[in-house]
Amino acid sequence: MIRNLKFADLDKIYEWCPKEYPFPDLASGLYCSQKALVIGERLVGSAMLKLTCEAVLIIDPNISRLERARLIGEAFKELKSEAITKYGLDQVHVFVLPENDEHYAGILKKHFGFERASGIPLVLTRQ
Repeated sequence: MIRNLKFADLDKIYEWCPKEYPFPDLASGLYCSQKALVIGERLVGSAMLKLTCEAVLIIDPNISRLERARLIGEAFKELKSEAITKYGLDQVHVFVLPENDEHYAGILKKHFGFERASGIPLVLTRQ
């Protein structure tokens, strides 16, 4: 059975949360759905839906590296500002393609504050 999460559920769910993963800030409006998973009356899990943001950047591969770096800087500055101030989002996700482009990933980490995400990236697409 699934029901809405109750304040009394939080201690048990906190115990189950992997320590390397920060416990969600459920007071944030970004957690727009907070559910308890129960068997009978026993709480056995939780499911939450958090609104996040994914940045997409497509640039002409024929422009100079300097011009590309300048454009990336301007784009991320603008997008970060909008994500925070306009939409109240606290995370922006980027998937570097091709997956082995460590140079580009390094630039995003060094100059724009991105961090390597943990876990296995998956996507659910409306079909």
